[in-house]
Amino acid sequence: MALDPEGCVSALELDDGRVLTECAVILQDLARRPPVAEALAFEQP
Repeated sequence: MALDPEGCVSALELDDGRVLTECAVILQDLARRPPVAEALAFEQP
């Protein structure tokens, strides 16, 4: 809540201190993380 006291904007603070505030960018970052990336992996024909 320190980044957005009113809780109006989704925000993800990364380990390196960067803050992501756009939903699409947050989802892309989460999808690249190992546990999620493995769960989303699929074989291409």
